[in-house]
Amino acid sequence: MGTPHLMNGVNVLPQRAQEHSPTPLLYADNVAHWGELYSNCDGHSQSPINIDTANVISQEELGEFTFTNFNSTDALKHLMNNGHTVQCTLEEGMVHIGNGGLNYNYSCLQFHFHWGTEDFDHYPGSEHSVDGQRYPVEVQDGENDAMSEAWKNFTHYLSDVSTEGSNVSISDPISIQDLLVGVDFTKYYRYSGSLTTPTCNEAVVWTVFHTPIKINRELLRQFPKTFDFESIYRPQQSLNNRTVKASAAFGMDSHTSVKCVLEDGMVEIAGGGLDHMYSTLQFHFHWGTHSSQSTPTSASSETTHSPDASHSHRSSASHGSSDSSHTDSTPTSDSSSSGESPGDIYGGSEHTVDSQRYSMEMHIVSKRKDLGVDEAKQAQDGFAVLGFFIEAEEGGPTPDAWMKFAEHLSELQSIDSTITFHHNISIDDLIGDVDRTSYYRYMGSLTTPLCNEAVVWTIFKDPIKLDRSLLIVFWGHARTMAMGAI
Repeated sequence: MGTPHLMNGVNVLPQRAQEHSPTPLLYADNVAHWGELYSNCDGHSQSPINIDTANVISQEELGEFTFTNFNSTDALKHLMNNGHTVQCTLEEGMVHIGNGGLNYNYSCLQFHFHWGTEDFDHYPGSEHSVDGQRYPVEVQDGENDAMSEAWKNFTHYLSDVSTEGSNVSISDPISIQDLLVGVDFTKYYRYSGSLTTPTCNEAVVWTVFHTPIKINRELLRQFPKTFDFESIYRPQQSLNNRTVKASAAFGMDSHTSVKCVLEDGMVEIAGGGLDHMYSTLQFHFHWGTHSSQSTPTSASSETTHSPDASHSHRSSASHGSSDSSHTDSTPTSDSSSSGESPGDIYGGSEHTVDSQRYSMEMHIVSKRKDLGVDEAKQAQDGFAVLGFFIEAEEGGPTPDAWMKFAEHLSELQSIDSTITFHHNISIDDLIGDVDRTSYYRYMGSLTTPLCNEAVVWTIFKDPIKLDRSLLIVFWGHARTMAMGAI
């Protein structure tokens, strides 16, 4: 059985998994006692869960979905208040879901919502979370063309179903697709779980989409304002050794928080023991303290120095900076092995040297010039990644290039936002006086799903040293992004 459960809190429920509660749901007072009334609710494969992207396993077979009549404006039948949420019933037999790694085709019956309170910043209402981040759905302040119009029309009906048991026919030409504008249906997580209301049957294949829906704050606030129930979500349940899978569309850097895309074909690297010429695509950063399921390893200081690699990095090749959904998850480290003192920035580099972890790690990603991206993913040496440690120092250097780079972070206010650089910054300026003749080399993989073993890794021994305040800007940006999605 399969139910695409959207991260935005909308459930598209399959025919064989209809949620039904024989008694009114009192989430705040009663949810802790569901197991006493319904034994399934104490099962070992319960939902919802937190999805730790560091531990997901990529699956090639989790490809694109086939949606039938998602764009039909005749599919939404009526809206009703069932006493514990608002539910939109679909025309019977009209809307279907298939493929996407599902073993069957499914007929969609209804979709409904879970929300918290009007105070979205402190009480988000999504049942699932990704890397601990929960959503109300997702909010952006400001109007938004066609999608906003669809949600305006949809939320207009809420006042007609403010009392329990009431329902209203939907006469406006609204489709499911209209409500899901902007969602990337190719990027999602998959796990086996349960219904999130009694009787909590463990009969659901969950699909949690990576991209949230963006809705105007005031439109979203209509849900908790209109109804006399709030915080209508079940607390998250233990994973209990279940596997969470990621769809095939998650390529390299899918979890990168800040990525700088370079001018196409402008920057190249060669030499340094590399067998090919590589075109540099982008660079990005890693910071944080979550464990990572990936290639990163610890180099021994006994590794010998290596010849200098030839870099064409001196031009101001920075093109644009973008923000995707999450900071890359990285190995957990306590203060004794992180290279940081207690109370300082916790080490967030993916690689370590003699078990020492640094504050951040910068990856410069290049692709073999003679291969396309898909071909490179299949070649053992398809990519060459240069890794530079970044070390925080109290009273450390504040290079002009890094100050300018940090200025751009404040402009990335929402997930997947993109800006164009308005300062001239070169990669050389960011690397500074790091000794480029002293580095470690090994064959490894991409450090985000699909984790293709297609990378020649070069890890430079000397770190880039920056003042602690500059690194705090990156951490502050990550917090801003987390709140900006609420």
